[in-house]
Amino acid sequence: MAQKFFFGLTILLGFLAMLAGIISLAGPQFLNLFHLQFLADKGLARILIGSGIGLIATAFVFFRINKTPTFKQEE
Repeated sequence: MAQKFFFGLTILLGFLAMLAGIISLAGPQFLNLFHLQFLADKGLARILIGSGIGLIATAFVFFRINKTPTFKQEE
């Protein structure tokens, strides 16, 4: 149960980081509507998009590793 929760939470955080990066690339006019002028830096946008992709990839890798059966010891 906790594994599914943390998997979903990691996917959500990755999605939100990518969304913030994409919004920061949208331009200052769009950011002024939501009072998010601090996101107008293109370097920050690249960092957010990259970290979002990394979080999502990490979640899938760890979820897949935990689902694979371990080697059984031969008797």
